[in-house]
Amino acid sequence: MKLSPAHILVFDSGLGGSTVMQAIQARLPYCRFSYALDDAWFPFGEKSDAQLLPRILAYFEALLEQARPDLVVIACNTASTLALDHLRQRFEVPFVGVVPAIKPALELSRSGVVGLLATPATVRRDYVDRLWAELALTQSGLEAQGRRQLIKFSCPALVTLAEARLRGKAFDELEFERAVAAIKAQAGAAGVDVFVLGCTHFPALTDRLSACWPEDVQWLDSGDAIARRVEFLLRSGGLPNGGLYHESLRPQPGRAASMGAASGVLYQTGRLDVEGAGKNAALPEVLVQSGVKHRKPLCLQAVAAAL
Repeated sequence: MKLSPAHILVFDSGLGGSTVMQAIQARLPYCRFSYALDDAWFPFGEKSDAQLLPRILAYFEALLEQARPDLVVIACNTASTLALDHLRQRFEVPFVGVVPAIKPALELSRSGVVGLLATPATVRRDYVDRLWAELALTQSGLEAQGRRQLIKFSCPALVTLAEARLRGKAFDELEFERAVAAIKAQAGAAGVDVFVLGCTHFPALTDRLSACWPEDVQWLDSGDAIARRVEFLLRSGGLPNGGLYHESLRPQPGRAASMGAASGVLYQTGRLDVEGAGKNAALPEVLVQSGVKHRKPLCLQAVAAAL
């Protein structure tokens, strides 16, 4: 049987999902990667659940027939916590979602005070509160002292700043300073010793954020955990569409990082503009580095018709 690299499709409303794609590719460099974004609706985190759920389901109705991936990563906390179960019920292709790294954050925290930086939609999710309540019960020592606490920070400005940075645009220093000041001004912020990056855009700002806090404050994202989950599913086999995993596909030293680089595709609903290239002209460097070389518009009429 001829083996071929598995085709992994990463989805987000913007380029934040590229941080997850890079983590997966670091672990699985021999796979073929495509990227799907609903940039016509960026950012998801400011939309209501009633708007988002039918939109995401309709998007995949229109997308999967074209892309035919072996596995889909919903590289968006807002979309994952809302739509993941619905997507798994409706489609046969395996879906892997992203959820905030609250569990490892609580395990690492010395003070028991964890900060969640996220979009407005993720912050208001009941899922987050349920997850925290379940995990905190296992930290009996901290609980007994009444010290455990999850502080949620709604950070829509950071999403926009990270998206601009990922597109290669000029960084708005003043807006970033305002966003950091708002986080620090929130009650209890000074006691946080571990921050969870609850949006896939935020790892693009880790260097800037960490420089604004003491060195012993830690910053966690879900990229590595998602990469391990994807690798587990590929190793377990049985994926549809003929996407097969085999160690023999691992590139040799000196060869290209991604064997599927030439056939990676960007699917989009909007007009993603890149600094210096003009609208709808060039691909973002963060996608090119992962082997995404082609662009295909996803017809908005097709999405609307599926609603």
